[in-house]
Amino acid sequence: MWRWTGEHERAWYETTPNGGEEYWWVVFNMQRELMTRFGLGAPDSRWLCVGEISAEIPGVSGGGGGSGWVILSGHDADGAAGVGGDMNRWYGGMVHELGHALGLPDSSFTDGTPMLASFYQ
Repeated sequence: MWRWTGEHERAWYETTPNGGEEYWWVVFNMQRELMTRFGLGAPDSRWLCVGEISAEIPGVSGGGGGSGWVILSGHDADGAAGVGGDMNRWYGGMVHELGHALGLPDSSFTDGTPMLASFYQ
């Protein structure tokens, strides 16, 4: 497991466009930095990559998972550190995104599993 401080100030991750939707800027900026810094691919069959970043665009929950990646931003990273927020929300969000990293889709109906996006909200 690697742990490091990002190469940029928090605002850079939040305000640097990366993709068409503002929702994904923090996530994709962090993923790009991890890929560059550690020579990772997306997907990268050698690893299950988990990234946490204490940055978040106001009003955007940000976070995602897929192709061997779990990326948590803002409230999820703070929850992992025990700073504020609802721990059930953080655990549920992490499990949900981990499911995506392992190839599971969002649930299309209320099945009571963590893959139902509203499970952890």
